[in-house]
Amino acid sequence: MTTIEVALYSVALILFPLAVYSLFNGSPTPPNFGRLSKYYDAERLLRPAGDVLLLALSVNAGAKLADHFGLLSPGWMANVEPVANGTFLLVLVFDLALWVRAWRKVRRMRAV
Repeated sequence: MTTIEVALYSVALILFPLAVYSLFNGSPTPPNFGRLSKYYDAERLLRPAGDVLLLALSVNAGAKLADHFGLLSPGWMANVEPVANGTFLLVLVFDLALWVRAWRKVRRMRAV
């Protein structure tokens, strides 16, 4: 793992406590969020899905860092990495589907 990868995974790992806090306490849309606030208002599951996406990203980054620094047994990451990547992909597809659903709702509201 290169130094840049270690730095990127470390930054992604910092997002873990923020995502957990936001997931359990809720994260209201800021009042002046710009053009994106109408999508967040149209689709109520968009914020929790984004929090779960950040959780999946930070857990995956933490596992890679732990494997790199030798905190895990050598064969453990080979078994867990496909599961972690698959989970991240499923959450990403779900999040993108929610964005499309919010876009369609906003477009439908504008047409009426």
